[in-house]
Amino acid sequence: LHFVFSMAVRRWFVCYDDRRVFDQTAAVLLHQLGLAQLRGYRDFAPTSALDAWVRRAFCGTSKDVFSRAMSAKFVLGQLATQERAARWKYQVADRKCRLCCVDDTHENLRHLLLGCSFPKLCDIRRKYIASMVASRYLDSNDASSTFLRDHFQLCHDSGSLRCLFGSGAADDDVASELAFGFVRGFWPPHLVSAFQALAPAGVDSSEWFGLLVHSFARSARSRLWRPVWDVWHSAAVPSTSSASE
Repeated sequence: LHFVFSMAVRRWFVCYDDRRVFDQTAAVLLHQLGLAQLRGYRDFAPTSALDAWVRRAFCGTSKDVFSRAMSAKFVLGQLATQERAARWKYQVADRKCRLCCVDDTHENLRHLLLGCSFPKLCDIRRKYIASMVASRYLDSNDASSTFLRDHFQLCHDSGSLRCLFGSGAADDDVASELAFGFVRGFWPPHLVSAFQALAPAGVDSSEWFGLLVHSFARSARSRLWRPVWDVWHSAAVPSTSSASE
């Protein structure tokens, strides 16, 4: 950030990253500084304009502070799980998940969203998938609904959410990585192309895809992120009464 004096009009101008700011200075600087901070998060930097648009759709545009904070917790991985608290140098006795209490599990965002076997979280994932399939932009019998049912499934034995698209059908690690990205707005190009190809005949594919992404983003925020946070928070933060006991 620096100031430049123009001899032509004899005025000072504000420049950021060697570019003059033409719009309202405060708004532009807050936006640019926010982007600079976001680039510090691993894998957040978008690879294309469409990639950035999908992530913004998942973040939402709510004016409610709590809703924006909820988006940051899940899209940017800021939820204060046991594993993240340990990285913050807090005194954590055990990184094991406080919900399922399964040995050799790490309480992190991926585990809570995809793999925790706690019954309430398994039920949340089931309702989340059902809400996507029930989107008003999908016909229950068309190719897009079939694509969702075939490629986004819960494992029968563990209740884990997996994306069985492409190589994810044969590699559980890939299936987990794809699912973890999908529920947070990190869609790989080949998955975006697959969804765009499912647009019904006679409709604008770009417009249909945009409506579908926003529908999936609303499902993630209301059917997955917030319910998971509520269940996790009840275990992570003791109530006043229980703490006094």
